[in-house]
Amino acid sequence: MATTTIAHFSKLRALAFVIGGLLLVAIVLAVTLRHPAEISLIDYLAAKDVYVLPMVVIGWLAVSLLTVRLLLILRQILFEQARAIWIENGRVHYMNTRLDTVFRKLPLDRIESVKIEPMGRMRPLGIVMKLKAGDRRAVPIWILAESGDVVLDRLNRNLQAPSPR
Repeated sequence: MATTTIAHFSKLRALAFVIGGLLLVAIVLAVTLRHPAEISLIDYLAAKDVYVLPMVVIGWLAVSLLTVRLLLILRQILFEQARAIWIENGRVHYMNTRLDTVFRKLPLDRIESVKIEPMGRMRPLGIVMKLKAGDRRAVPIWILAESGDVVLDRLNRNLQAPSPR
């Protein structure tokens, strides 16, 4: 079970991302949990407007998913040598920090090509993996320690190598 590291998180940028995200979580919780002491939170939210309680619940769900993402990135930094992209058992492990909550696994044989390009309209540059099925998977470059060209070269070298079966 050989593991090939393709890219690492930039510890400074990733920690800034995690700290900023945790501050956002704290602000959302502080704003939504604040209520007068004499009534319960649920009664307080229900009395405000018919849409407030469902919006708060949706906000708490989003904050929970964000917290999982942030803790996984922090775990990679602290316990996994800050690995951001790696190959293990013929699969690329990666996380799109904009969209994914957890690290994804993508079989190497499903990848058609890898390029550096914008991850969407008005989005930062990313390592974009075009799949044979036509889909795209992307990892933003800004959070990585290595340059995009280095990551691209490492990925392409591993795509050309025969995958272990």
